Amino acid sequence: DNGAILKSTDFGESWVELYSSKTSCLLDIFFSDENYGTAVGVNGVILHSFDGGLNWAAQNSGTAEDLQAVSFINSNEGIACGLSGTILSTTDGGSVWTKNESRTTNNLRDISYLTDCSVSAVGWGGTILHSSNSSLVSVDDKIPFDVIPNNIYLSQNYPNPFNPSTTINFVIPSVELGHTPSLQTKLLVFDILGKTVATLINETKEAGTYEVEFNATSLPSGIYFYKLTAGDFVETKKMMLVK
Repeated sequence: DNGAILKSTDFGESWVELYSSKTSCLLDIFFSDENYGTAVGVNGVILHSFDGGLNWAAQNSGTAEDLQAVSFINSNEGIACGLSGTILSTTDGGSVWTKNESRTTNNLRDISYLTDCSVSAVGWGGTILHSSNSSLVSVDDKIPFDVIPNNIYLSQNYPNPFNPSTTINFVIPSVELGHTPSLQTKLLVFDILGKTVATLINETKEAGTYEVEFNATSLPSGIYFYKLTAGDFVETKKMMLVK
């Protein structure tokens, strides 16, 4: 939170704060060696250090999407991933970041080099991407019906707390009660008094993985609830809007 970066040199017995931007939330950090490190976070922020984390400089990512993970194979070659299928790569230590075609709009959560020319990324909906040249292509962009979970699943919104928007994911399995291939589905948002403040979904949905964005720009700070109804399935989860 607030862009804080801390470092330990005694196996975590003590920590020293090296940096804090006071503005950006950082979501991942990676050092290719004891000197070269990169951190990524919300709104496409990328920070880079050449001196073991003592000093950090912002780099231009070219995107406003939240970046969830970053990995480097050496001090020059790195790759990052984030929301909406965002993939960025660099060959010069981050001086220039280039957007790669990922062929998915699913949120990507982690990315890693397997070898110096092989990269894999994973994300929502069972997404698995793999590349042998840092330009990732989809291995399995959507969950096949035969491996969708047997039960309907509603995830916790992310981020939470949020301002002003957050993402809600849910899964409808391929076969529900009565072997129905689709279900009447509602996704509603309520305030603390039980008043409906948003209808995000109200339609028949086929089996699959779904991602819905809730924008609360017009709503005040506070606790809200979102409820998924799909066939006989009903589940409610809590989220917090902080402005």
